[in-house]
Amino acid sequence: MKTRAFLIFPLALASFGWADPENGRAKEPDAAPPLPPPIVGKDYRLVFGETFDAPAGSRPSDERWADWRPEPRKEGFNVPEACRLDGKGNLIITVTRKGGRIEAGGIQTLGKFQATHGYFECRAKLLNAPGAWSAFWLQSPTIGKPVGDPENAGVELDVIEFFPGHRRIGKQARHTAHWDGYDKAHHKTAHVHKEMPALAAEFRTFAMKWDEEGYFFYIDGTETGRLTDVPISNRPQYMILSCETAKWSGDIGTAKLPAAFSVDHVRVWQTPAQIEADLRRKTGKAAQGK
Repeated sequence: MKTRAFLIFPLALASFGWADPENGRAKEPDAAPPLPPPIVGKDYRLVFGETFDAPAGSRPSDERWADWRPEPRKEGFNVPEACRLDGKGNLIITVTRKGGRIEAGGIQTLGKFQATHGYFECRAKLLNAPGAWSAFWLQSPTIGKPVGDPENAGVELDVIEFFPGHRRIGKQARHTAHWDGYDKAHHKTAHVHKEMPALAAEFRTFAMKWDEEGYFFYIDGTETGRLTDVPISNRPQYMILSCETAKWSGDIGTAKLPAAFSVDHVRVWQTPAQIEADLRRKTGKAAQGK
């Protein structure tokens, strides 16, 4: 059995303990996982942990996750039913064909957990179906608002995307930043990638270190790219695990469906300074709202 899921709530951050959802008191975790290789020897504390331990068919915990945009999305439909636990410690996001349409979906931590800077990690087996793709990414609730100020408006950060059916980039692990919104007049983007044809063959650990120096990306503990000459978001952002479908990613008519994106765990580490800064942001906003 994997260690149960855990989440530090903001009021417990100062003590670096673990919040008990039943009474709000901080408590110690059952067993904190070891630091990932890129941050070994540095002062990082685990602030979010999800191991998807629940009976088969369960929905992800609503204490930590919400449905991600359950509506028509690109050339498919996001449905809550696409995201279920398998009873073996994994989240399964399924892409399937139902009633003449393609259904997919995702989950997000919007309204549940957001963080500014840190080390974000997901262990997963990526979707391997032409015409669809899976991703682990961070989003800002205010991206592009205002245009021209991505440091405060936020930056979409794609820790990992894999497009198995794309004719040109179908063998690449892609790490991407988007900012200034999504309209053609203002949208800006930058990416780095690594050729990895067998990327979806097995479970791998995908991660990003985000701090004042830039965005640094890792697969199985090895750096696979960095973005240091793009705007650095300095606002809290939330995490998304998703599957989508579109023609530019290949012909989904040739895909063997259902196909799945399997996620073993999601974890976030921050330094004490990053934790304290987020606490100040939260308490400052609360004070302004009084």
